Amino acid sequence: MNIAMERSPFCLYSEKIRLLYLDVFTKVLRKLFLQEMKKQNINDFVEFLNNHREDLFHLTGKHCCCGNNKQRNSILSNSLWNNLFTIHACTTSAQCPNKSHKSDCFHNYKANKWLTLENDVDFSLVCILIRNTCDTKFKKPIEIVQSNRNEVIHTGKARITGEEFELLWVKAKKFLSEVALFVSKELEEQASKEASDIYNYHEKLARYIVYNKFIQYNLRMMADSGNNNPPLPDDMPNDSDKEDALEDLVEEDESVDRLISEIFGEDNNNDIGDVEHDDFGSFPEDDSNIWTEMNSENEEAVFLKDRRFIVGEREILQLIKKSVCEQCSEIIDEHTIQEGEKIAAGIKFKYKCKNGHNNKWLSTPFYGGKSLVALLIHLMVLLSGASYNRFATGAKFINLITGCCRTFYHYQRVYKVAVAKFFDDHMSSVHKRLAGIPLSIAVDVRYDSPGFSANKATAVFMDCESRLIVHLDVADSREVQRNSPKMEKILVERGLEKVVYHLPIVIWEVVSDASRTIIALLNSGKYSHIHHSLDIWHKAKKLSFLLGELAKKACHRGLLPWIRPIINHFWYCCSASNGDATKLVKRWFSILHHVTNEHVWAGGRCHHSNIEVGANHKWLSQSSSTYKELRKIVVGKEFCGNLSYYTNCRQTWAIENFYSHCLLHYCPKQVSFGFDSYVIRNQLAVIDHNHHLDREVEIASDGTTVPVNQFSRKTKQWVSYERKVKKNYNYIPDLITNCLRQTYGAPASAYAASAESNRLQALAPNLSGSKAPPSKTLCNERKRRKTCGLALSCSS
Repeated sequence: MNIAMERSPFCLYSEKIRLLYLDVFTKVLRKLFLQEMKKQNINDFVEFLNNHREDLFHLTGKHCCCGNNKQRNSILSNSLWNNLFTIHACTTSAQCPNKSHKSDCFHNYKANKWLTLENDVDFSLVCILIRNTCDTKFKKPIEIVQSNRNEVIHTGKARITGEEFELLWVKAKKFLSEVALFVSKELEEQASKEASDIYNYHEKLARYIVYNKFIQYNLRMMADSGNNNPPLPDDMPNDSDKEDALEDLVEEDESVDRLISEIFGEDNNNDIGDVEHDDFGSFPEDDSNIWTEMNSENEEAVFLKDRRFIVGEREILQLIKKSVCEQCSEIIDEHTIQEGEKIAAGIKFKYKCKNGHNNKWLSTPFYGGKSLVALLIHLMVLLSGASYNRFATGAKFINLITGCCRTFYHYQRVYKVAVAKFFDDHMSSVHKRLAGIPLSIAVDVRYDSPGFSANKATAVFMDCESRLIVHLDVADSREVQRNSPKMEKILVERGLEKVVYHLPIVIWEVVSDASRTIIALLNSGKYSHIHHSLDIWHKAKKLSFLLGELAKKACHRGLLPWIRPIINHFWYCCSASNGDATKLVKRWFSILHHVTNEHVWAGGRCHHSNIEVGANHKWLSQSSSTYKELRKIVVGKEFCGNLSYYTNCRQTWAIENFYSHCLLHYCPKQVSFGFDSYVIRNQLAVIDHNHHLDREVEIASDGTTVPVNQFSRKTKQWVSYERKVKKNYNYIPDLITNCLRQTYGAPASAYAASAESNRLQALAPNLSGSKAPPSKTLCNERKRRKTCGLALSCSS
């Protein structure tokens, strides 16, 4: 049993949530419905359906011949209606006032007499009945329960993490208690106990999953074999047979999933890097110095060229004791040495010589009245993309004096002005470099955190050929009333307006993922002159999913060896179409001839070389069910409806690469940044990316390139690439100089937040959208909750 569970593709967390809704919740809702039936003086479920058949009929969206004015909603499907009702055998003129014998009148229907509440009413149906035939006070709570249930059951996500499970479970448990209390306190206690059983008993639920999986396997095998009479659960074989059958099924499904994973990688891979280094010790140390090529002799350059070392306090005191007075050259009286005023990231010593002359020693020079070492530490952390909190914590571990965090964030507001000016100058140089060249621009949006709780988002517009970023835009969720998904729309709208109509570059094509927002925007008249292409990688991934689901069925296992060739053929068709949609479709449909070993046909032929007789693939027969299902996928509207977007074979991988290897370094998703900080770090990431885009390949001493072997965690394959020279960061001296000059004599107003940050703060100072209550009040309420327990919250 344990072996089967370890190999089961089911997620235990998902099964627990599913069981809570479809088992415990359904029982509670049936009790609530039964209570409402009794309030209407009805004790029989069939009688209840007959009494409310008019209300239920209009939920199917049909028009009744009786001509009443009831609103028609398509809530109840026709199949569900047919399960509940059937046309009455004695359809006389007395049935319908209009003497209609057709199925468009509720008078002609009667509820099936064999229906029972316990056996024939599931979660969805009981929710529909309560919402539409019972007291209206239940409508809103049941809608919320249905919405949360659909979010969990129909999300399409195969697995959820422990953190996600805890959040979903707390929400579901809360709604379960609220609904059960509508009936009685006893029902609420019983439901809570059953929910606790599901939450706590892992082994009990594990057995249920294996049992349920075997039933599904049995039904699938019966359907594939054409047998419409599968055995009932009472006729199940013994436990060992169940485990063997389950393992066979898991192996079949895993072979398909493994093939798709080899081609595209694993979706649930949370690692930041794409590859895993085998040995970091083989990398040469970086001895380059960005200051050696700095020719400027201004004040800042003189300071910056000095080397800096970490020196212990004891060594400094020993050096002072050995020094002499600057006025009389007399030795220092070591008993007079004492620490002076506090200096940020430095230290000051005061002392006297034997003749009583006052002397002092400072560990840091000053720039504009400020500690230069402290300023350089700020810039070191900011420009390298590090976190000052983590740096300060590590410095505390070794008793290193670096200054306080508040000072860093205070000065960062001044640095942002210098970084913004440097960024604008850099983008102007990029625009001049690309001016007059028709550009194909890729666009993608990245959120600062996964899910629907993102606070900020970044839109990047990149030239597909040179891979230079030509525009960057940042949005805050406060601009869209905390509705995070809407940030994509405003970012793309603002970005396209800027790139197409305001920058000195020419745009002929925009490449994006298959976002409906972007597709609708580019189909509008304002951008109708621009060709829109979609990322081919996502389309190929969808194709692999459709083929994989088909190959998982036992009767279509012969399609498995054809999945990779079909996907490769799609890539080839897109790359060889040269913008011609007709040519793309024609070549794509040719795969239907190729898989049947037909390589020349009327009106076309395959473009590959001759195939040897001993080819590995087993040819498909045109009369086989596998070929017919494959044909539905290849020529179906679901896949071919938007092929015109893929005629240029474009991808957005370069932006994804920038997000993973550059922006993620400056703006890690696990750290929350203020608006100004987030903008600065995005600008620094773009400067870093564009500056190091054209790095040359590293050459070994024998004149050959340096290869690097890596094992990809996604594709599970070894790959080799040529190592590039390390980043030189030769723009850093100018950037630090600009930042230092920005602090020189800066007025108090320079240390204020930006106008955009203040505007966003005025829109919503916090997540609640209102002013926070006093802390003292919240603390008192918390103490009261601890002493009074749940009784207080229930009474309030």
